[in-house]
Amino acid sequence: MKKTVVKTAPTSTLPAGFSSEEALPSATPVSEPVPEIAPDATLKVESMTVTEEPLPEQEKKGQLWFVIGSLTSLAILVGSIVFSAYYFSSPTTQTAVATPSITPTVTVTPTAPPALANSAISFEVLNATKTSGLAGQFGKKLEAKGYKVAKLGNSDATLTGIAVYISATLDSQKEALMADLKTEFPQAVLAGPLTDSTNLVRLVIGD
Repeated sequence: MKKTVVKTAPTSTLPAGFSSEEALPSATPVSEPVPEIAPDATLKVESMTVTEEPLPEQEKKGQLWFVIGSLTSLAILVGSIVFSAYYFSSPTTQTAVATPSITPTVTVTPTAPPALANSAISFEVLNATKTSGLAGQFGKKLEAKGYKVAKLGNSDATLTGIAVYISATLDSQKEALMADLKTEFPQAVLAGPLTDSTNLVRLVIGD
């Protein structure tokens, strides 16, 4: 314990024969008894009731919005974590979907050339028999049906009946042409295409 010593200067001269013991009465020490506490004494605590004061309505609303905001933020955070984990852990598979190409189907129907009139079909009539004058006779019959006889002559071919050679120009109407010729020449037979003449039909008369 720190002691403090106070020194004072005398203000006046004490009388002769002054004694401090006579001036100050003797102090009698006073001691108060200290109560003793038994080791097994029970500590008694008086109960105290604490009454909570109700919060103002504004503070209640503020606390409610704070709780709702905290829960919303937590939900968003958890959802972001789960989505990120799923996105980066699962492999991304891109399947190329082939787009079928639609090709329009164009059906071209060949149109047959218009049939030639009999007057536009030129004949050459050749006689392969030993009977003279047959080419002229057959030529007149063809002209009577409206055909054009462009050539009369003889042939050294050996054949029986009447052979008919038709140019490819008349492919679309050769059947109709043969049917018309048979009405006048029943022995007429389509022998093949005509490729070595400028005329459209060659008629060869055989035995």
